[in-house]
Amino acid sequence: MDGRVQLIKALLALPIRPATRRWRNPIPFPETFDGDTDRLPEFIVQTGSYMFVDENTFSSDALKVTFLITRLTGPALQWVIPYIKKESPLLNDYRGFLAEMKRVLWRGSAVPMAAARVATGALPPRLPPSRAAAMSPALLSPPA
Repeated sequence: MDGRVQLIKALLALPIRPATRRWRNPIPFPETFDGDTDRLPEFIVQTGSYMFVDENTFSSDALKVTFLITRLTGPALQWVIPYIKKESPLLNDYRGFLAEMKRVLWRGSAVPMAAARVATGALPPRLPPSRAAAMSPALLSPPA
């Protein structure tokens, strides 16, 4: 018993180390995205920057896509549900998922996609080649 008392006294005499600080991402946590066309480039930059500085947490394409999905709300979330239900390969392909997101949700103009089309998971109508050629290339190209 005497040995246990000495051990407890020795343990109590040890200096208490302050808790080590957990690493904190210096980039602000990304805002949610509801499908507003004008905000898509900003959303992609916010989420990309947040993941870029924390490569340990976001070490695979699947984790990156999952994080993006957690930040979706409203029509944008409704858009992604069919991909989840059919276990689309895009869920494991970050660049492919971003490309699809830009293709479907970004229309190259200030006019947002109709919420009903997003909610049903329908793809936006494609322009006939003759009309597409007549449009400005800046309107047809997704943001970099």
